[in-house]
Amino acid sequence: RKHLVSLNAEEQITKQRRRYSVLVVDDSSIHRKNLNSALTLAGYSVATAENGFEALKKLRNKTYSLFCVDVVMPIMDGFEFAERLRKIPAHQETPLFFITSKTEDMERERAIQLRANEFFEKPVDIPTLMKTIDRYLGITEDDERNAVH
Repeated sequence: RKHLVSLNAEEQITKQRRRYSVLVVDDSSIHRKNLNSALTLAGYSVATAENGFEALKKLRNKTYSLFCVDVVMPIMDGFEFAERLRKIPAHQETPLFFITSKTEDMERERAIQLRANEFFEKPVDIPTLMKTIDRYLGITEDDERNAVH
């Protein structure tokens, strides 16, 4: 009986996650694939871009619920992407997570200036990332929106 309850709670969480889209921006195909797989499996709608320029192009046709962005990328790095993102009215407050191997104080300070919400070091711990994404998007096990009345 308890197993059914926890499975149902997990189904409810997955159902809630389907309402949200995450854009993963990273020049490493391995990191993009790993995050894409984990987030998709969890129920999120996921899109990927290999640099900030490509990510901005995707924003012309769609808005996203949350961004997971690498810092060091060719063409347009994560900081420049974040700077431009924050100038778009629809994304001034959208949660932005940096996931990077550049974790010096200078990078953290820049991330704070750009109103990044979180700063994760690579390799990112997927369960921690997932819990943090859920928290920012307001996903909980006892979601009233899915309750049957």
